[in-house]
Amino acid sequence: MDPGEVPTYSVSAIEKRAADLLTRSWPAPVPIPVDVEYLLETQPGVLLDILPGLRDRAGVDGVVYRRDHGAFLVIIDQQIADRPNSHRYRFTVGEELGHVVLHRAVLERVEDIATAVALMNHESYWEMDRNARRFAAATLMPPDEVVAAARRHFPGIIDYLGYAGPGSVMAALSMALGQEFRVSAEAMRYRLRNWPVRIEDRVGRALGRRHTHLE
Repeated sequence: MDPGEVPTYSVSAIEKRAADLLTRSWPAPVPIPVDVEYLLETQPGVLLDILPGLRDRAGVDGVVYRRDHGAFLVIIDQQIADRPNSHRYRFTVGEELGHVVLHRAVLERVEDIATAVALMNHESYWEMDRNARRFAAATLMPPDEVVAAARRHFPGIIDYLGYAGPGSVMAALSMALGQEFRVSAEAMRYRLRNWPVRIEDRVGRALGRRHTHLE
């Protein structure tokens, strides 16, 4: 399937779309871990369902397609959905939510699983996939909440590890925050390194100054 003109988004625009959705859904602070199923199912006209054998049949964990004009069905593979608190399930739902929020105009032309898979195989899909993943990360790991959690965990990590190298401290911080936000340590480590969070820079400065707190 040719998606036609794929909408483009800057990283800051994706972060803003995710932040706006969280603000509309809950008063501050956002409850952690983020209830990504709630976010998806409260989108207008969106239903969430599971399908046995989706991964075996189509080679994907999740798909989204249009069932009626302006209404969409998100399907998750049953083996993934059987572990609703797993990192993989939560991020899969977050990605499909990203597609619904960011790519509605393209999805209007996707009417079944086969067409959804054909779209994924198109050369232009990489940008849609990248942006949906960014949206999932911004939704599951809201920057203000991540920074606050990092500041809260950092003194205990220093108490346990001392002023070890930044790699060891970042690994411990990524694991602790990953557990709290119910995402993988790898996903959290990437989030901590990059804008708008950039906790890794603060960790480096704190270790260099032998501080027990983050800026």
